[in-house]
Amino acid sequence: MFGSDTANGLPQDLVIKHREYYGINKIPEPPKPSIIKMILTQFTDFMIVILLIVAVVDFFTDEIPAGVALVLVVLLNAIIGFTQELKAKKALDALMSLHVPVAKVIRDGQTNVVDAAELVPGDLVSLDEGDIVPADLRLCEVVQLEVIEVILTGESLGIPKSTRTIRKRVI
Repeated sequence: MFGSDTANGLPQDLVIKHREYYGINKIPEPPKPSIIKMILTQFTDFMIVILLIVAVVDFFTDEIPAGVALVLVVLLNAIIGFTQELKAKKALDALMSLHVPVAKVIRDGQTNVVDAAELVPGDLVSLDEGDIVPADLRLCEVVQLEVIEVILTGESLGIPKSTRTIRKRVI
């Protein structure tokens, strides 16, 4: 489908065409929300809006202690929600800054080591024991391959992989 050969890999001219068409092998960075927007989103939840309305009603009906208590609950909820969102943002930033792995790729019959971001669909990648899987791959030849997918699934045991054909959906 991609013009690849299981012995020689992709020819260099197809590598260039595939890179132009498909782009680089990298997850795009999500938009980064501002701190102010993160704080304001804490007050847009339906239940929070209702609590704020009830607090305002309490203040107008001279139920000041109940209104103050509701405002404190809303503020505490906003602080907790903001800190959790900030921690999640920092964790995502840390994941995005992980070292880009390299891949042993066969192109024009020659084995080269390239950054995983330089891989294109149809590249013939050679994996050895302990290598990081640099991209979504279709396996051509396998001998007792197991992949640890802890980052994706949380499963710490190796998952066996095979060359079994992916079933196509019939339209």
